[in-house]
Amino acid sequence: MNMKNLQQAADDAGVIAETVETLIKLLDRFHANHHQQYEKLVAVWPDAESLNAKPLYALERQLSPPEDE
Repeated sequence: MNMKNLQQAADDAGVIAETVETLIKLLDRFHANHHQQYEKLVAVWPDAESLNAKPLYALERQLSPPEDE
């Protein structure tokens, strides 16, 4: 994989991580505003409570090619 493709993969991983962070915020807001309905949300999307952007940010760093000095 060339450096350009590697950088694009790193950038894409970063965008996915940011999107996951946004989803977590939306889920928190849903829980705060619709507490009684939150159980229904988790019933249809059990993985919602286990979302974590940290591994995606780590992947972004891992994929980022070293900067030229």
